Amino acid sequence: MTAQTGWMQQRRHELDALRVLAIFLLILYHVGMFYVADWDWHVKSEHSSEFLQNLMLWSSQWRMSLLFFISGAALAFVIPRMTYWQFYKERNKRLIIPLIFGIAVIVPPQAYYQMIQFGGLREVGYLRFWLAYLNPADSLYTPVYDAIPGTKMTWNHLWFLMYIFAYSFALFALVRLGVISFLIKLLNKTNGWQLSALIITVPAMLLALFSYLLRDNQAWTHSFINDWPNHSRFLLITILGCVFVQTELVWKTIGRLAPMSLAFGLVSFGMVLYSFHGGSLGMDWTKHLVWKFNNWIWILVMVGFGIRFLSSYSKVFSYLNKGVYTYYMVHQTLIVMVGFNLSLLRLGFITEAILLIAISILLTLGTFVVISKVKTFRDRRT
Repeated sequence: MTAQTGWMQQRRHELDALRVLAIFLLILYHVGMFYVADWDWHVKSEHSSEFLQNLMLWSSQWRMSLLFFISGAALAFVIPRMTYWQFYKERNKRLIIPLIFGIAVIVPPQAYYQMIQFGGLREVGYLRFWLAYLNPADSLYTPVYDAIPGTKMTWNHLWFLMYIFAYSFALFALVRLGVISFLIKLLNKTNGWQLSALIITVPAMLLALFSYLLRDNQAWTHSFINDWPNHSRFLLITILGCVFVQTELVWKTIGRLAPMSLAFGLVSFGMVLYSFHGGSLGMDWTKHLVWKFNNWIWILVMVGFGIRFLSSYSKVFSYLNKGVYTYYMVHQTLIVMVGFNLSLLRLGFITEAILLIAISILLTLGTFVVISKVKTFRDRRT
């Protein structure tokens, strides 16, 4: 058994912990979307904050990228054990079937409350709306309701499932064609400061290049078709996760670089904030470079500190990790439902926000506890 093979036989507990933390950060982010001023969302509170944009901007740069990185790393352990047909069946079972269920059952309440708040849909019960949602040609969609985006059959926040499904097969092909092993061999020939510089700069430069060439203006639709700015970014990061986790020296270097990455991240985010509020970063390409460097460096920060402090087995993270798929599926719908109904009570901002966070997290965890007792619906990780 080679040293590299031995490395890949070890469970990376930090990935489990990071996956859980990333999902709970996503929950907080979507709670924030209920309050942040000027950013459209399915429902909005009467309380809004412009300052919240600054906090939201921090995690919006990298939170989904981190999930793709973790998924790529997880696939590095899965792909070698499966034939193509086994992999195809596994991906369909874990991603496509739940996606279809989510589109038909989990997402509709978001559209329903959105139409109530922005379209005045108060005289129509949920069952009537749900039947119309399943049939976008239904007469319920008058010009007023039809003009509200995201209220017809859609995957909303579940777009991640379709994207990682496609990237899984791209990664499978790269593994079978030897591209991943070739990249691993190249990295194993690099060490010292050169490896550190490569880890920090090359991915950021590639992300910036794709962003510049594809004119990524942050106006993402998550429609999958013609979503090339997102595909270029997320596919690259998925591949990097798969490659880096298989290269022991790279993985340990990311952990060693964590404090330096944090320092770089604080500086780059300061520049992003400056740009976000109208400051000039010079030429157009420098803005792409700064924003994408910030995107990448915070992934290194999170993974690096995860390697340093979360690499040991934890009963808490081990249990919570079993439910991340469920948390991702249901959390946004629960936030929309709870947030909308809390807003009717006309509570103060602090009280409403605390209740929304607490109730949403409890219901999200509770949903997993319930379905984990039913064999058919036991959680599946991506």
